[in-house]
Amino acid sequence: MTERLPGEDNHPLRELVFEYLERVEAEGPAVLEDLCARHPARADALRARIEILHGTGLAGSVEMGAPAKLGDYRLMDRIGAGGMGVVYRARDEVLGRDVAVKLIHPGELLFPGAKERFWRETEAVARLAHPGIVPVHAAGEQNGVPYFAMELVDGCSLGEALASVLEGRRSLAQRSGTDLAEAIPGRETAEEASPIFDGPWVGVSLRIAREVAEALEHAHRRGVLHRDVKPSNVMLTRGGRVMLVDFGLSSADGSQRITRTGEALGSLAYMSP
Repeated sequence: MTERLPGEDNHPLRELVFEYLERVEAEGPAVLEDLCARHPARADALRARIEILHGTGLAGSVEMGAPAKLGDYRLMDRIGAGGMGVVYRARDEVLGRDVAVKLIHPGELLFPGAKERFWRETEAVARLAHPGIVPVHAAGEQNGVPYFAMELVDGCSLGEALASVLEGRRSLAQRSGTDLAEAIPGRETAEEASPIFDGPWVGVSLRIAREVAEALEHAHRRGVLHRDVKPSNVMLTRGGRVMLVDFGLSSADGSQRITRTGEALGSLAYMSP
């Protein structure tokens, strides 16, 4: 893990690293020189970070679908990404099944505490066993990049489903659970939707909230706090499964604090007052 340099502010540097990762596929190595020219005070630190990043074999490759394989898992298409991790559809070549593999975003490897936070998420989910929480199948590390494999959910996030429903002109009060069910893709699309989607919008919303609350209660009883509950971290299937995902900001009893005192964690619109 790269330590913080004296007097260095990691927030602007992190933004430069992520800008490099976003642009390098299309623009090539010249991106680094451009960023260094625009930010001369951080040029040396940025070059050091990118050199370490290339050492992992992932620099510029996450957006292109590489590495080809992590452990027993052959990575295919990218299906999701957050501030800390990237999720791929992958093939378990030992058991012959499709799974979801989450690996740490390569840019995060350059900053203190990133690996620890990633492993904390893995350990937190691994101690849970509830139908409303996506289970972890296995975990590992390759070329310094940690990852874990989990169930591949055939559906979409609640946030994506809501965005699809809201594309129309009718207000949510005029919508029904059928509208929500029809917004969920997957193999179950042709099947009859679950009774959880029956009835008016308010009733459907309450049933989904109850499912999430039950998953949270299970986690809390085992000493795990999610700390980032929001629509994009809730998965839905047409078969009526409601699952909580992304424990990247979770805390667990007995775990060492790796965030600074007073540091705000979570998504502002969904944080407690």
